[in-house]
Parts: sequence; C-alpha cells; structure tokens
Amino acid sequence: APEDLARRKRGEFKDTAFWKATVETNSEGKAELAFTLPDNLTRWQVESVGITKDTKLGIAYKEFTSQKELMVIPLQPRFVIPGDAFMIGAKVFNQTGATQRLNVSFASETLTMTNDAKLQSITLDAGDTQTVYFNVQAPLALDKGEHTFTLSAKNSSHEDTVEERIPITENITYETVA
Repeated sequence: APEDLARRKRGEFKDTAFWKATVETNSEGKAELAFTLPDNLTRWQVESVGITKDTKLGIAYKEFTSQKELMVIPLQPRFVIPGDAFMIGAKVFNQTGATQRLNVSFASETLTMTNDAKLQSITLDAGDTQTVYFNVQAPLALDKGEHTFTLSAKNSSHEDTVEERIPITENITYETVA
C-alpha cells in the first residue's frame, strides 16, 4: 500500500531501475511493463528503442521523478579508515505544504557517537531544506568490511528512514619522515 511504502526504510539504491532487452508489442504496436523502482529519490529517464520487422527505427525518451513529501539524503564519506573521526550529515527536505517539526536520528551498530546527540529536533517550513550533522568515529578494532548506519526524520504524520553503508579501507599508507 502507498502508506506502507511512505514509511518503509529505504536501502536499495541502484543506478539502473529496470532493464529489459526485448519487449514484444501487441497487434496495435503497444506494450506495457510494470516494475518496482529502487529506493532512490531522483529523476529517472526512460529510453525506448523500437524496431519493426522491416528495420524501421524509432526512439523515445520520458522522464519522471520519484520522491516523498519528507526526504532524508545521507551525506557521508566514500570510505572510512579505522580510527577516523568524521561527521555524517542528514539533508532533510520538506516537500509538504506545511511547516513540519521533525526528529532527526542516527543509529549504527559499528560507528561510535562522539557526543550524545543521537536525536536532534528541527523545524522546517514548507519547501525548505536543512542539514543536520552527527559526529561519529570508526573503531580501530574493525578494519575490514563496512559500516552500516541509519538516518531517520519523522513526526506523527511523515517519515523517511535511510540505511546506508560505508566501506572500510585498511590503513596501509606509509609515512616517511626526513
């Protein structure tokens, strides 16, 4: 149901939403496809290329946007080295028609908060955007794999929750002193 999708945690992000190499049309030259979009909140482009049996070609493009009334976009580093102290940002977009009082939270089983601000309250006017930052540190003991974290912005009527991953890069940079 649309209500369930609006409150579901997002975590499946893809560059290509759907690919189908061959689609046969009906006798009127029409075809219909159905697929589930990944969790990206972005502008998508559909490209359709058609060819007839006598090699006539046609091409068409269509764009559409997938979005929510309340959206959280993570701001994170591309990778983390064990021991790094850094900030993870939650860019919150209010696409509703009203001012929203929101609780923005951070959670991770592997990253350590360097302060106690796991939850921050913000007020966003209709159409406004605000970024909230959380100070975190990567533990030295975890030197392989990835860190997983969750950012959430919600109130009683709107919610967006995003689960993201940051790969861990081994600290193999050699230091030379002269």
